[in-house]
Amino acid sequence: MASQTLSNVKILLRNDTAANWTTKNTVLGKGEMGIEIDTGKFKFGDGTTVWGSLGYAGTVVSASATNGHINIDGTDTTVYTLPVGATVIGGVKTTASGAGTVAIDSVGAMALNNSGVTAGTYTKLTVGASGVVTAATDITADDVPTLTIAKISDAGTAASKDVGTSSGNVPILNANGKLDSTIIPAVAITDVYPAESEAAMLALSAEKGDMCVRSDTNQVFILANTPASTLANWVQINVPSGGVTSINGKTGVVVLTTTDIAEGTNLYYTEARFNTAFATKNSTDLADSSTLLRNTDTYIIDGGNA
Repeated sequence: MASQTLSNVKILLRNDTAANWTTKNTVLGKGEMGIEIDTGKFKFGDGTTVWGSLGYAGTVVSASATNGHINIDGTDTTVYTLPVGATVIGGVKTTASGAGTVAIDSVGAMALNNSGVTAGTYTKLTVGASGVVTAATDITADDVPTLTIAKISDAGTAASKDVGTSSGNVPILNANGKLDSTIIPAVAITDVYPAESEAAMLALSAEKGDMCVRSDTNQVFILANTPASTLANWVQINVPSGGVTSINGKTGVVVLTTTDIAEGTNLYYTEARFNTAFATKNSTDLADSSTLLRNTDTYIIDGGNA
């Protein structure tokens, strides 16, 4: 029996709000986990006990309203007690003044004295010897040091090139938004002209490399040299004779379909033929058979990395 590994699988455990768990009072299966999505607490079932009678898994710790206390599994526990009205707590005076100093009142509340800097978000700070911000402003262009192009990672390769037409330079577009013609190589464009006679061909305003199709002789000529008015400058292009005159009895622009050509031993594709043949195949005949899931396989759920 084959083993299949499923990658990138998400497993969602049984979950609901604490109120819904209490209302439904569900019986979880043995070892089944239920999570309260609004409290973060969870329980494990035993197959017989309703939700309300199950205990939470682990130790439940929550903050207590009482100063210096925490609540562990419903029991209020004293952790520490602050002295009330003390003048010194841990060596720090309860009152202080000045920018950056800490003031602690008689019940232990602490507050940082105003440094004099207006609240806000800044890009440039001045910090005193005690680590307190004494001034804050935004940076200006004068605050940015001069950098070489090598220090700018996303400037691109063209940023380090000079402008010009020499090797390695970046050319500049002209006032029309185009490259100057002096830096563009000449390009020859071949035009094809029809002509009904030799006289019409010699009267063409053709350039070297242009072609002429003669309808009177069914011949093609190319202009090897100028001027076009000289017959010797035109060179005939040999066209193979004995070309196809008809296809399957059709002439002109011919479009063939499967009805025009006999099948022979190679049958044409039809959806009906495909369905009939496909129905006789097994999944093991497919090229990707090893990736298919079957009810005889053992499935391994692999949640993958984070």
